[in-house]
Amino acid sequence: MLGHSQGAPPPANQAQATLFSLMRSEVLDIAGSRLTLQTLTTGYSLMFSLLLVWLAALGLFVIRRGTPEVARGVARFNAAFMALLLVVSVMHFPLPPTICIAVILVGFGGASFGQR
Repeated sequence: MLGHSQGAPPPANQAQATLFSLMRSEVLDIAGSRLTLQTLTTGYSLMFSLLLVWLAALGLFVIRRGTPEVARGVARFNAAFMALLLVVSVMHFPLPPTICIAVILVGFGGASFGQR
């Protein structure tokens, strides 16, 4: 996450400058989505960074909550996190992983409002 806030390093030579330019400008057709390599790289990087933060937060949440409603609380937390991942996926990924994340979000959303 810190790398995203710092921005890209300046190119060390002309070859790197050309590569960085191509990563931002060359559009790829991937599974029906038109994305640049820079968009894919940024999306995957953000997704995995957020996933690690989520796993840590989920672990702390489950440890601190010892009540019978832990499962519902975890489902709500997972639903909220999946909603965040869905936003990142819509902006940076092709359609197939975005659909998978949406399906997971619907599942956790349904579980969070299940029987009491």
